[in-house]
Amino acid sequence: MANVMRYWMEGEIKSFIKVWLSAFLSLCYCYFAGKILTKAAARLAAVLPVVCLFLLLPLQLHSMHLGGTTSFFLAWLANFKLLMFVFHEGPSSNPSISLPRFLALVCLPIKLVENENNQFRKGQKSFFNYAIKALLYALIMKTYDYQHYIYPTIVMVIYCCHVYLCLEIILAVAAATARGLLGVELEPQFDEPYLSTSLQDFWGRRWNLMVTRILRPTVYIPVLEWSTKFVGRKWAPLPAVMSTFVVSGLMHEVIFYHLGRVKPTWEITWFFLLHGACLMVEIVFKKAVNGRWRLPRILGVILTVGFVMATGFWLFLPPLLRCKADERGLAEVAAVGAFVKDVLRAFNLTVISTDKLPRDIVLFLVCLFIYFGLEVLLGVFGIIAQVLLGTEVEPPFDEPYLSTSVQNFWGRRWNRVSSSSLRWVVYNPTICHLSRALDRKWAEKVALVGTFVVSYLMHEIIFYYLGRVRPGLGTTSFFLIQGLCVAIEIELKKKIDARWQLPQIIMGPLVFGFVMCTFMWLAVPELLEYNVDDRLLKEYAALGAFFKDLGLALVQIYSPTAKN
Repeated sequence: MANVMRYWMEGEIKSFIKVWLSAFLSLCYCYFAGKILTKAAARLAAVLPVVCLFLLLPLQLHSMHLGGTTSFFLAWLANFKLLMFVFHEGPSSNPSISLPRFLALVCLPIKLVENENNQFRKGQKSFFNYAIKALLYALIMKTYDYQHYIYPTIVMVIYCCHVYLCLEIILAVAAATARGLLGVELEPQFDEPYLSTSLQDFWGRRWNLMVTRILRPTVYIPVLEWSTKFVGRKWAPLPAVMSTFVVSGLMHEVIFYHLGRVKPTWEITWFFLLHGACLMVEIVFKKAVNGRWRLPRILGVILTVGFVMATGFWLFLPPLLRCKADERGLAEVAAVGAFVKDVLRAFNLTVISTDKLPRDIVLFLVCLFIYFGLEVLLGVFGIIAQVLLGTEVEPPFDEPYLSTSVQNFWGRRWNRVSSSSLRWVVYNPTICHLSRALDRKWAEKVALVGTFVVSYLMHEIIFYYLGRVRPGLGTTSFFLIQGLCVAIEIELKKKIDARWQLPQIIMGPLVFGFVMCTFMWLAVPELLEYNVDDRLLKEYAALGAFFKDLGLALVQIYSPTAKN
């Protein structure tokens, strides 16, 4: 471990910085060359040395995480985007694009949102979604300590989950960095691939969408147009699909060579050829049945994910394990963990119990706990409904901490299931009936306040179920204040008519801070009077002990060493 840490600090980090500085300088050269050269042939001659350089730069790195990420970003994505740039395709070929945006678009796995439609909104994920996946990633890291007591097949399943979570977290971090620097919305990289109902759905709509968006204009569409001349439009997608998977397999071989520095065994290529052939069969079958018959959604999910994982066990993972990717990756994660631990020790940062924390911090932590708990609970129900019913479910929350106004918080971001229900049950009927006697403007104000009144009454009922005590005035006051503030905000917006507004970076903290402060002041104290925090902690501790005992029992029953 000490050797790994010393190697990282002394050599790998320096090499990483040099590689990416070289990459940025090369891309600056491509950017200015594109300004001067307009013809594709001249651009290709100018860019081709950079493409070759990007294939060689990852060889300067030896770690799994830095080397693998650099290989994927530069050798594959950046090279293909540069080829699109040469032939005036893609957003990077826009003549008016700035240099920072050009650098981000070419070397990072991102794509700007062109039309913010419902499909894009559906693919958006919350911060909490990624927090849960980061927690699962940490649990997988801990599970490797017991891999000698687990069946090899289960270990392979854990490896598959490890690869998926690692990819999604790395790509999400890269996208979040680009979003923060560029200030633009980006399309998601994954869309819950474990819910895929077919291979076409898995590879085309859910798995590593950045690669899909790159391969479509560079491989799929050109081969499709060429094949149409020979086999017709109906069957042209088949060679286009197979060509796409062939190119994907070859690029994976390049990345695996960068990781292991060993001669390719072509198992990765065979993996993608197998999936390309199966996807061709699936397309032919769908054309034959023409929508007259289809598998139930839950059965399609099981078969698709099972097939991908089984073929991954057979062809994809063995080359990865032969270059000791698992051991090297775990050593790197452990080294980073040791480094963070040493930093915390250096600053004397220790865990402080809640009874020693200031009351304001405890209230703030309770607010965060309530938000995370609600999002997890509603998210789990949404996934269950999506699998069982076969329908897409809108997310219950939409990043409430990014709200730009109180109206935006309650109407579009916080607990949208409740907002939708109250709109149809209270808000719309109230406006409909009051508009006959009052002016439309006043009817909307009364309907708005009435909606918050109904909301606080329902919350009082829920709080009574929790505490079995007489309701206080804190929750009531909280919702009345929020309702009045939304009404005042709406009226103020009408008065100024969008002539003036605060920047989003200021409004976000102001709105979220206002909601949090009023909730900590009025609603959280009532929850603490019911000992909700103590009761929940005891329930979670009991649940954790149950799962721990269950896991130990399963290990003793099913581990290979137990049978010996």
